[in-house]
Amino acid sequence: MHTMEHVGDVPLSHVGQRGFMKNVLHVPTITKNLVSVKQIVDQGMQVRFNQDICFIEDSDHVIARGRKEGWMFILDTNYVSTAMYAKGQ
Repeated sequence: MHTMEHVGDVPLSHVGQRGFMKNVLHVPTITKNLVSVKQIVDQGMQVRFNQDICFIEDSDHVIARGRKEGWMFILDTNYVSTAMYAKGQ
């Protein structure tokens, strides 16, 4: 079992743009960075999954995508739009 120790905002930057992911959970026993689908949809975005790829959309525009690796989808940080960061502000 993993225990959450803190909640806070994490500063992000992408192509010179700055923003924050709000209400990020700090769980020190997890060795990977995870993004919560629930938090994404609670901010008004949509997450769509296919067999090998996932998309995060805002107003019918793809703002991030990821690829399936094993049991997880890995967010492609080279494709994340600045719109995703702006949602966290």
